[in-house]
Amino acid sequence: MLRSLTHFARLCGAGFMFAFFGVGSLVLSYVLLPLGARGVADPAERARRAHQTIARGFTLFHDIMRALGLLRYDPRDVSLDLPDGPCVLISNHPTLVDVTATCAVVGSACTVVRGDLFGNPFIGRILRAAWHIDAGDGASMAGAAVVQGALDRLAAGLNVLIFPEGTRSPAGGLRRFRRGAFEIACRADVPLVMAFITCTPPALMKGLPWYAQPKRPVRLEVASLGTLRPADFDRDARRLARHAQELYRARVDAWRAAHPEDAPPAPEPEPTERMEA
Repeated sequence: MLRSLTHFARLCGAGFMFAFFGVGSLVLSYVLLPLGARGVADPAERARRAHQTIARGFTLFHDIMRALGLLRYDPRDVSLDLPDGPCVLISNHPTLVDVTATCAVVGSACTVVRGDLFGNPFIGRILRAAWHIDAGDGASMAGAAVVQGALDRLAAGLNVLIFPEGTRSPAGGLRRFRRGAFEIACRADVPLVMAFITCTPPALMKGLPWYAQPKRPVRLEVASLGTLRPADFDRDARRLARHAQELYRARVDAWRAAHPEDAPPAPEPEPTERMEA
């Protein structure tokens, strides 16, 4: 009986957090971000100010989820050892809240976002204020625009966050990395910082409704996998991508071995020899 009541309370809490995110997005869009951008003409500086405000909002978002017992995660406990100057930050993508969890840590990063979301009444203004990168419809020309957009942000001194799988990770696994993030790091000759996210037990995965809550508390962890330098790979994006994917697969395998009760059957591995753009 108590377990059922606890589960019901967590379902109610999850519903509240979705409503909170929507209302908070409207407050950011129409009140806080316009106030922070007053008198600032430079787009990079406006983006930095927007990122700082958004990061504080994401930290509050995770504080409330932690207080409600939905997700054990505090971004203040995470250090990704970002270098001085701009960098490309990559991560695996197991959950729906990876962007909020990561941006609450790094404070300032432009990320690649589906083109249709820029017209969303709740978050479209936030995406534009933060100078996030429009991924368009995924066509080849859109990919070239994403690379150039990322290079522009890096040249302006901003960090760029990319999930190289292109979508959320499969349960307990890892998709083949696309080459875009590594191409960007090599062209800009900036460090590639690697974050690794785990969610135990698995929750908020791709294809699951928000109300599909595990029966026990969920712990989210964001850890550093170190930093790679393009020069150490002769600025070869394929070599850089292949090496990074090997590091991530080793960590996914280690998580599966440490949590056999939470690990679903291992997904069929995708080839690494051919990296997509």
